[in-house]
Amino acid sequence: PFPSIMASSLRLACVGLYVALSILTLARAHDDDDDHMHCQFNGTDGNEYDLAPLKDVEQFYNLHDHFVGWDGVSREHVYYFDICAKATNVLVSECTGVNNTKLPVYACQLAYGRADVYSLGDSQTLSLFNSTTENKPLDAGDHGVLIRTLGGIGSECPNDSERQLDLWLECDPNANTIWRAPKNGIEHLGICEYDILAKSPHACRKCVEEDYNKTVVSPLPEKEGDSSCREDGNYTVRYKKKDGAMCAGGVHGGVNVTHDLNERCDPENCPVGFERKIVHPDFPECQACLPGKSTLGDGKSSCVDCGIGQFSDQHGEWIFRHRAGCCVKPVRQRLAVTVYAGSRCYPC
Repeated sequence: PFPSIMASSLRLACVGLYVALSILTLARAHDDDDDHMHCQFNGTDGNEYDLAPLKDVEQFYNLHDHFVGWDGVSREHVYYFDICAKATNVLVSECTGVNNTKLPVYACQLAYGRADVYSLGDSQTLSLFNSTTENKPLDAGDHGVLIRTLGGIGSECPNDSERQLDLWLECDPNANTIWRAPKNGIEHLGICEYDILAKSPHACRKCVEEDYNKTVVSPLPEKEGDSSCREDGNYTVRYKKKDGAMCAGGVHGGVNVTHDLNERCDPENCPVGFERKIVHPDFPECQACLPGKSTLGDGKSSCVDCGIGQFSDQHGEWIFRHRAGCCVKPVRQRLAVTVYAGSRCYPC
């Protein structure tokens, strides 16, 4: 009986370990999901913002601050930080404590003359700033997103205050995000608050359809008022961002000019082989069905699998061009003495 009891105990232990690991995995995934959602927010101006592209799960950002102290000695402080990710969720981070264990913080400071790493905060908030925002550095720009990290260690700070780090991201749709110190320095002397600046497209609102002008590339109408549609009900168009549109991402990926796009003149009535999708509120688009799928005629909102004995291994655009839908008979090819099912199908 002893081996049996031991085996049962071992199985129970394994099950318990599996459940524990599963719970841990779910908790971490949940934290990651929260961080991702935390990076996306609706501003007080009614627009959507998304800073998720700035989240770095490989390594913390860092900025070295060189300065001359009151005693005339040159010193260096280093600031490590991330956006929407704590050190515990990042592969490499210098924000560590005892036994080199990662601290559950968004930012930390390694200061000249101190052996310990100082936490700059374990909570983070995102908000908009403008030219009238209080305590904004003079060279932080007129508008953008303020990422404030709060709850840092209060050692050596006045009036029982805690350290905090403010990342001032100025909206610039064409900028590369490069961190820098303000002209007046990172540290507000004596009050344990630190400022870091950057220009970034991710500090701009997400683009919407109203930020673009659409131009018909072909076919061009012969005279004003004529339809530009081809016989198949499609036309080729191009979208260009309007001058002065301070946005990034969102509709059309936020690019200044799109590629030439083949669109249905009337997206409410997509042709066979295309399904109607809402890609932005009140903006439908005809999207080609995947191979093996088609629509049951024109004007359908979803692709369906081809039935038994029917198939279509072509993209929806081929299906439409040949008005094929799902094929009943495959083309068969003879190679040597072997007969293969063809990779194309005839129109029904």
